[in-house]
Amino acid sequence: MEPLSVGERAEPTDTHINNFRLSGAGPSLLRIGGWAGLVILIAAFALLNAAVAFIYLYSYSETLPVKVTVSPGQVIAVAESTELILPAEPPPLSRVGLYMTGPRLSEYAGWPTAGQWFPYDEVPALTWLLRLQTESAWGQVFIKPAGAEAFLPIDENRIWQAGSGDWYVTRSNELTSSQSGFIYIDVDEQTSYQLYLPLNRGRYSAGLVLAGPSGDDGYLLLLRPELRDMNWWRIVNGEWIGPVATVPYRAFVKSMTSQIQDVLRLFFGFYPSFLVVLALGGLVTVLAVGATRRVAPTARGEMSQPASAGRPDRTWRFAAAVVVAALVITGYIAYFILERMPHVQDSVAYLFQAKVFALGRLWAPLPDIIDFFRHEFIVEHAGKWFSKYPPGHSLLLALGVLVNAPWLVNPIAGALSLGLVYLIGRRLYDGPTGLLAAGLGLLSPFFLFMSGSMMAHPTALFFVLLGTWTMIVALDSNRLTLMALAGLSFGSAFLVRPWTAVVIAAGLGIFFLIHLRRRGLPRIAVMAVAFVAGWLPMAAAYLAYNWALTGFPLQTTQELWWEFDKLGFGPDQGPYGHYLIDGLWNTSRNMTELLRHLYGWPWPFTLMFALAPFLTLRARPADFALLAGWLALVAGYAAWWADGIMYGPRFYFESLGFLLLLTARGIRELSAIWPAIFRRLGGQRRWPQRAGPMVVCAFVGLLIAHNLALYMPQQWILYHGYNYVSRKSVNAVEQAGVTNAVVFTHVGQWFEWWNYGEVFSSNSPLLDTEVIFARDLGDVANQQLMKEYPTRKFYRLDSQGGLAPLAPSED
Repeated sequence: MEPLSVGERAEPTDTHINNFRLSGAGPSLLRIGGWAGLVILIAAFALLNAAVAFIYLYSYSETLPVKVTVSPGQVIAVAESTELILPAEPPPLSRVGLYMTGPRLSEYAGWPTAGQWFPYDEVPALTWLLRLQTESAWGQVFIKPAGAEAFLPIDENRIWQAGSGDWYVTRSNELTSSQSGFIYIDVDEQTSYQLYLPLNRGRYSAGLVLAGPSGDDGYLLLLRPELRDMNWWRIVNGEWIGPVATVPYRAFVKSMTSQIQDVLRLFFGFYPSFLVVLALGGLVTVLAVGATRRVAPTARGEMSQPASAGRPDRTWRFAAAVVVAALVITGYIAYFILERMPHVQDSVAYLFQAKVFALGRLWAPLPDIIDFFRHEFIVEHAGKWFSKYPPGHSLLLALGVLVNAPWLVNPIAGALSLGLVYLIGRRLYDGPTGLLAAGLGLLSPFFLFMSGSMMAHPTALFFVLLGTWTMIVALDSNRLTLMALAGLSFGSAFLVRPWTAVVIAAGLGIFFLIHLRRRGLPRIAVMAVAFVAGWLPMAAAYLAYNWALTGFPLQTTQELWWEFDKLGFGPDQGPYGHYLIDGLWNTSRNMTELLRHLYGWPWPFTLMFALAPFLTLRARPADFALLAGWLALVAGYAAWWADGIMYGPRFYFESLGFLLLLTARGIRELSAIWPAIFRRLGGQRRWPQRAGPMVVCAFVGLLIAHNLALYMPQQWILYHGYNYVSRKSVNAVEQAGVTNAVVFTHVGQWFEWWNYGEVFSSNSPLLDTEVIFARDLGDVANQQLMKEYPTRKFYRLDSQGGLAPLAPSED
């Protein structure tokens, strides 16, 4: 089937995937004309939104109860069911303070023209913006002095005094701050008392300060729900020292109910914003009714028929420009901002394996003195040296290694992915929707910086989108060869990120199979077999790769590094076990990052447009398919023990195309809802039909301006030297003109992987480059390696890039 022209709506058929019917209903209840359709639409809209409103209100009732007991010799804090005792005899604590970090929005603190930090209170609009995004708050604080029979509000006869931050009282009578700071209240030098204080919607760090009369000395109980820890800090002259006591990792866990509420709040936090935009569009439309005269259909033409209908779709030209722009911007990020080098242990391992593949090998021989060259996620097994990760991404990076530009692989994959987003949108909806989705991707910080990295996710995204587009075309055309190609594409994604490919294919496949039921079971079975047949070669290649490196097809190379690196729930998944509450916590962490980093918009607005078609009852089957693909990935990674936060919520990156398309679709549908209703009621006035779209477009423009003016500029700064990695050490060696040498590199503390990690990728897997970087293990141990390279010169590289020559001993 040919793609639709601009503005066209496909008629319902049994061949086009976008028009399969849901329970006998058409894509939109607005197909029922006149007042009856409007009444049904309003009733259905009210019921659906009442359910969403209930979920939203329920999610906002989350509370983390905190109880602190202060006595002359001891202070005990209990949060939920976790207890933490202060390991010191405290002085008289006559001042109680509340600490709040506010939303973690330091990225907003830079003015793009000056590039300098400035106080928020100098720009009232930014203070309002931060207040809009403030979520956590302290509820009513109660105190029970020694000998008292009941808790009483602590501020019943006292007044909170400002310390720092932007504290204000919410409409729910809660105390919170949009910026990091504290407020305090005096308790008349009580020596013994109990405090009860609920932390409502706790996600970011918050704390309780217990101090002496000056407020400069005392203790801070710091709660960090997002990191699942709680600790005591000593405060001396206003400075934090410590922590002096902490709970073990994962000991501080919110209840299952709180975790569920937290995740629901992230999914439905957009709801008030959605209602505001919808109501604003309706209000402007109503006002426009009385300000315009009626235009006869014969004079102006039917407004229900777009002026562009019947014209050829030329949006591909703009889409091509988006693809080129994406390649240029992500290439710039990869070359200049991320300096053409890996910044994460994972990408170091991917590049190492790419160099192995470029040599025509599956593995490199293990060096005789491996202690000098060990790196995280590089497996040492049976005399072999190789990456712990699946081979797909490294195979593509190997192409870049062969032309000395591995940094260029992901920018190319990212740019092509936006082209596929356009093609999918054009196929499912129309050219403008596909173009808008690709344009949103071009402005996405998540897309840009991940595509500039050397992580595996951009190549996996490309294959997922290629498989999705091919699957849609195959279903439209009923061609088995295309369905086999779709399977091959998802199989390629499987070689890059196996679990990601499985869950996305399952989410899309189940939905599409439901809507293929009219074609009959035999045809469905044949299409499914073709898809699996395309996938099988890649699955077989992955099993063969495992067999060659681990000795057993079903044992992954990842398990050679960590035996617990497995999927699922139970005590042997992850280093500490992995259970449902941990999956919810991981989902909360990833969703928080997604809402912040996807578009660079204030978080309550990020999902507003993507879910708008569903809340307005204008969702089509294609919308549900895209939603199923995204939710399948979200649910799938709840079963993975690690949260995976790096460059944003990287585990969700492969669903980026679905979110871009849903957002573009939501923008277009939210723009069209008021003109559609107006036309169904017989109105032909031009301005009322344009009023709603103008409101939506203006609102989207403000969100994009927010990203470009406030969020994105700081990202350029933050990602230069990201994760403590920079090119300074390699540059120091290159600028010194060092040749035929071994450079011993300062390794720092055990957790400071980046000291050696930022130079490790300059080595060849065979350790035969002009300059070999080795770990500095000390003067005595280093002599052992010097004997292995008797014809080379030797240098020591410190953590600041300083280079000093070394001489081998004469022994």
